[in-house]
Amino acid sequence: MLLETLKTQTRAQLSCLEQLNGLPATRADYERVLKQRNALLRSGVRDDDARATLDVFDEQLVHAGTELVRGRLRLLERLTPAVTAAYERLALDARVVTGEYVTEYSAEPL
Repeated sequence: MLLETLKTQTRAQLSCLEQLNGLPATRADYERVLKQRNALLRSGVRDDDARATLDVFDEQLVHAGTELVRGRLRLLERLTPAVTAAYERLALDARVVTGEYVTEYSAEPL
C-alpha cells in the first residue's frame, strides 16, 4: 500500500515537472504525428506521394521522440539532487541516490 502511494505521488510529481520542462508540447507533437502516420498507413500507401508523406512523418516522429527522450533525461538530471536531499532528510543517511531512464527499446538504461 505504501509503495503504491509513493508510486502515485511520484507519477504526479513527474507530471508537474514535465510541464515545467516543456515536455507536454513535445509529447503532443509526437502523438499528433503518430496519429497522422497511422492514419496514412491504415488508408494504404499506394503511390509515390503517400510514400514521400510517410517519409516526412517518420522523420517528424524520430525528431519528436528524440526530443522527448532528451527532455526526460534532462528532467532526471534536475530531479536527482532533490531526490538525494529528500532521501538524506528522511533516512538520515548520506547515500548516493541515482536515477535511470529505462525504456522498452533499449536493453540498457539511458
